[in-house]
Amino acid sequence: MKLAWERQTGGREAYQVNELPGYPDGNLDYIMQKADAHQSERLEKSNKRAKQLVIHWAHRLSRVIFSPGTKTSYYHCIGTFECDQPDCRFIDRPKTDPNKLKLQKEHPRKCAIHGGPLVYRHCDATFRVVDVPNTLTLRHSGTHDHHMPAPIKAEPSAVATLKTVLAVNPDVTPLQLATGTRTRPAAHELSKSWLNVSRLGYVRRKVRTPAAMNAHSIQYTHKRRGGCRLIRWLALILS
Repeated sequence: MKLAWERQTGGREAYQVNELPGYPDGNLDYIMQKADAHQSERLEKSNKRAKQLVIHWAHRLSRVIFSPGTKTSYYHCIGTFECDQPDCRFIDRPKTDPNKLKLQKEHPRKCAIHGGPLVYRHCDATFRVVDVPNTLTLRHSGTHDHHMPAPIKAEPSAVATLKTVLAVNPDVTPLQLATGTRTRPAAHELSKSWLNVSRLGYVRRKVRTPAAMNAHSIQYTHKRRGGCRLIRWLALILS
């Protein structure tokens, strides 16, 4: 969400945001104060810090440059695989591994609608992430002349909301999260990546904390062959 327009120099615009955008496009800068964002935790290891960034474009890390108090990570978009029929939105997400991407180009997936092989769309858009102690800046350059791939990771704000839901009701199932209630939005309304119930179940298992597990005795009722079997999972006892 853009909070405030900051400046415009050399054709670039900069915005103060409370969460980095999933699909940045154009010559734009996004500046996030870490103290005000869900993904703001300062992590020492670069791979852990990178997991806090949720960019939905298929992208690959090019290089990382360290300087006193600053870490700059450079990324580039690797495009999409798209159907060659006009107005068809069936796409396939490219593999980030170069060897797997090469095989994917040699044996592309077929369009589920028209049956033809998908065509690889190259992209020249790039972005860098400048990480300093109190600020995270996303500097994006170029335009993505291809369709948006489906998101595969949930935004930090969506994960934070899921943690709150599970803290109140750790027994809620992925299907119940997916459908929602009158007082709780459906999971896909929080993040489009959770249209995939299996992925939602995976994230649910990751974010459930031992404290939440110990707050309740978890009971699952499974229907099998017309009967019901009650399985009780004793809460983990913390010493």
